[in-house]
Amino acid sequence: MIDNWIKQFIDNLNCSDQNGHITGRQLHNLIQDEFSIRCCLRSIYNALHRLHFSWITARSKHPKSDAEVQEIYKKLSNFVKITVAR
Repeated sequence: MIDNWIKQFIDNLNCSDQNGHITGRQLHNLIQDEFSIRCCLRSIYNALHRLHFSWITARSKHPKSDAEVQEIYKKLSNFVKITVAR
């Protein structure tokens, strides 16, 4: 139950245009408030590991980011790498 809540919470945070990051301590406090349980911080990190999250994954998307432009950039970058290597 808590694992599902953590996964959903972080997925939502990751898609958010606002802030988009949380520390282990902040997540620990949220879980204590939401579920009225006490656990050590290490338990939170173990749950994140079990859910295949790392400190890198919970990042928000910049509000002005454009997925199409990013794809074009990736293609151009690869093209430049191939052209320069020749």
